[in-house]
Amino acid sequence: MIKYAALLLTVFAVLSCQTKQEDNRDLSDCLYAVPEAIFPEGTNAISDHHFSYDGAAGKEDLSFDEDGARLHIIQSGCDHLKQEFRFQLPGARIPGTPGQVIALAVRQFERIAGLGPEFLVFEEWAEAIEAQSDEIGTGEPTALQPGFYVKVETEGTQKDAILVITLSDRP
Repeated sequence: MIKYAALLLTVFAVLSCQTKQEDNRDLSDCLYAVPEAIFPEGTNAISDHHFSYDGAAGKEDLSFDEDGARLHIIQSGCDHLKQEFRFQLPGARIPGTPGQVIALAVRQFERIAGLGPEFLVFEEWAEAIEAQSDEIGTGEPTALQPGFYVKVETEGTQKDAILVITLSDRP
């Protein structure tokens, strides 16, 4: 589990922040800086990629070329980080049990990890979620390690499932 604690700290630091200030907001008192795009322009197997920062949160949208699934990411936090991954899965059914929802979350993070070596950290997230799958309920934050939480939930209709995975440093 120490492996996961070090990994999760690294993930938050790498995926959520950059060292320069991109707006007029004073970030000098913040533990973390302005969020940046997780997916660089030109990442293989994705299209329709857009990233913006509105002074409070970074917002990233993209499509997966393989099946047209959409991903909307919201990253926020000054001293407390939160990353919300919203997977819109056209034609997918909302899983019936919490275990099926968790398995779907693991598969989506494995999908991201498969995009290239720079995304392998998502495989570690998938492993951490899978390792705690018996304790993770849908819609409730669950500690993967002290200070590292995951919440998994679904929205949508039976026709188009929306899977929401939230990573944060507090419940």
